Amino acid sequence: MSVLAALGFLLLTADVQMTLAPDQPLAYVYVDDPLIVELLSPEETTARVRLRILAADRPDAAEISLGDLQLPAQAPRWCAVKDAPHGRGLYTVEATIEIRDTVQKTSARFCRVDRAAGRHPLPFYVAAGDEYDTRLLLALQSVGLAVLRLDAGCEDFAVRAKQAAGLGLSVVAHVDQRSYTAVGALLAGMSGKGPAPVLWEVEYGDDRAAFLGFVETLAKSAGSAPVAVVLADCAALDRYFAECGEAPVWQCVLSDRDLPEPSEVAAAMTLALRQGHEGWRVNVFSHGAAPAGVKGAQGLVRRSLELLAAGASGIGMGVQAVYAGGELCDAAGYLNGMALRLDGVEFAGMLPLADGVSAPLFRREGRWLAALWAAAETDVSIALDGVVDPVLTDALGNPVENPELQDSKLAVKVGPAPVFLTGVGGIVPGKAAQRHAVEIAARLLADAELASALPAALKDLVRAIQGDVNGASSRGRFLDLVRYLPRIEEQWHAGQLPQQAAVPAMSGIAALARSLCLVEDDRGEPFLEPMSDTVGRCEELQSLYLTGSPAHADERLRGEWLLREVRRLVDEAEALEGAGRRVEASAVAMLAQWRAECLPSAARAASTQTAPPSPAPPAEPAKPESKKTPKEDKTGKGAPKAGDKKPDAQEPEKAPDKKSAEKAAAPAEPAAKSGQTKEIVHIVASGDNPSVIANKYSVGLEELLAYNKMKKSVRLSIGDKVVVPVKEGQTKETEKASAKDSSKKRRKGVKREQ
Repeated sequence: MSVLAALGFLLLTADVQMTLAPDQPLAYVYVDDPLIVELLSPEETTARVRLRILAADRPDAAEISLGDLQLPAQAPRWCAVKDAPHGRGLYTVEATIEIRDTVQKTSARFCRVDRAAGRHPLPFYVAAGDEYDTRLLLALQSVGLAVLRLDAGCEDFAVRAKQAAGLGLSVVAHVDQRSYTAVGALLAGMSGKGPAPVLWEVEYGDDRAAFLGFVETLAKSAGSAPVAVVLADCAALDRYFAECGEAPVWQCVLSDRDLPEPSEVAAAMTLALRQGHEGWRVNVFSHGAAPAGVKGAQGLVRRSLELLAAGASGIGMGVQAVYAGGELCDAAGYLNGMALRLDGVEFAGMLPLADGVSAPLFRREGRWLAALWAAAETDVSIALDGVVDPVLTDALGNPVENPELQDSKLAVKVGPAPVFLTGVGGIVPGKAAQRHAVEIAARLLADAELASALPAALKDLVRAIQGDVNGASSRGRFLDLVRYLPRIEEQWHAGQLPQQAAVPAMSGIAALARSLCLVEDDRGEPFLEPMSDTVGRCEELQSLYLTGSPAHADERLRGEWLLREVRRLVDEAEALEGAGRRVEASAVAMLAQWRAECLPSAARAASTQTAPPSPAPPAEPAKPESKKTPKEDKTGKGAPKAGDKKPDAQEPEKAPDKKSAEKAAAPAEPAAKSGQTKEIVHIVASGDNPSVIANKYSVGLEELLAYNKMKKSVRLSIGDKVVVPVKEGQTKETEKASAKDSSKKRRKGVKREQ
């Protein structure tokens, strides 16, 4: 054979290159778009092309012939495959290409995903690896992931962060123990320039001083982004609290090779509560091997849903779970499926189904999603009375065809691969909430430390809720329960109840009450008090706190958290009312009000934290609700039953009615008339408020307000005059201190104004 003939033969048999989705930066195809196949031949030829398309998670395959195609030399030929499967998920395309008497086989993969407009933000993030590039960022966007973790100690951190932010991604900055100094220098050099991370993850080892110093550096140089301490497990978190409990950190990351058990998240939250951190957030991160294949991806979905149900705020993983070798991995399609259906991540409870079936339910306002799976295939029946638009899909988001629905009951076959059931309203959320309320009540009663510290009346109330969560007396029990929140808050700050019992108790009561809000909506009995009145009371208490809160930020930590929690609950109540869930909205507003009733105790405790705690005044007992007619009066309380005995002094305080509240708020007669006080005129300076002024002269806040005929919501301006009634024995000392301090504050205030 001549040399020319040999070269010609080689050219004729040279491989034809196949590329899938060349119109996209990497091989993903939107659900409603055709699959584009690109063929590139080294020379002009005619090729007969057949495609076999296999779904990664299903055994069926599609056989498609493209016929005889004219392929130009060294120029791509595009073919639109309209008959390719349109289901979501990962696919492998096996191509058979015949050119003359030669047959070539090649394969490639692509993933069908939904467009960004059809997805919801997920509480997931991934850590960038060595193969960081623009394609990685596009891969995250393609499946609905919006948060990227970057190593803040990397030299090009700022460049990468800017590039990610330019594509609409948020950045989590990770700092290991060896990078404190380098990252501190980087922050000093940036001087606030460049995109700000949404979270700083800082590893903690055994160098307490270095950690606290670096956290202080972040507070001064890194803006308002929160800090999370990175630890291996709950044992490390316990040690951290013992060594660095004073650090301004309110969340953690449990980081290990695998995602932790849900019980580890619950244990971490319990540890934080016993330290007084009711708003503590727990994130989890897996830095081990990525889940392998379809079964690994399905396992990732199950564990993620379990962790979210346990209270995890964020779930992180290595980028290999989504993107590797320039293409999307098996888990990418499943994450996209979760982004399609998981509209909101508020856990409402587990649906009560057959034994061995896991069914966590998540909801936002009226819409809900139940994820169903079991170790072995099982048939379950789900009642859908009142549910609007029920839809059953697989974990990728593909509709399950022809689900069996008879007499408002859906027959579902569940197995290891999760399926999603979504809908609006109906009895499904209430069923999950009832079970969740019973479980929360059981946990409260099973906690030995709480059981020994809490009043017997409260434990009896929780037992009653556990035994009859949806009975005729459930409204009265709900109202009695939420009234305990300010009572326990006051007992805690007065030293009558230890922190390790008080804060977990309030958290458990609030969680139980929130589940009962949904149960009340399921019952459908409206509240007598308009929601606007309840929200108005919340605003009044918030205004009072803002007016009388301590001047120093470190004294306001508890109060500031309560303030944010009240605002969150009020916003949630208003959103529920807008969605037509008026009973639940009123119940959530009621929970917000009794959370707001905790603000005065938090403010008083912060203002007098250097003084020994004084015993709390006895509370007026709440009246139990009639068993026959669970109605509440205009204040939202249960109606009293004739002949009932008064509860003990541990019962929660009774909220005053409107007339009593107005009477209590009216100005009292000035104390100076008794002849035992002397007036001092205080000139308001920067940072002054009624609480600060009252503390300065050792007078009561209520006395100061009444003496000046001021309302609790008064706002003072620099230069205003406030008359302070001071006992004669304290006059000389307080006048001297007042003159010195006022002069100093006036100079400081002038400086700030200039």
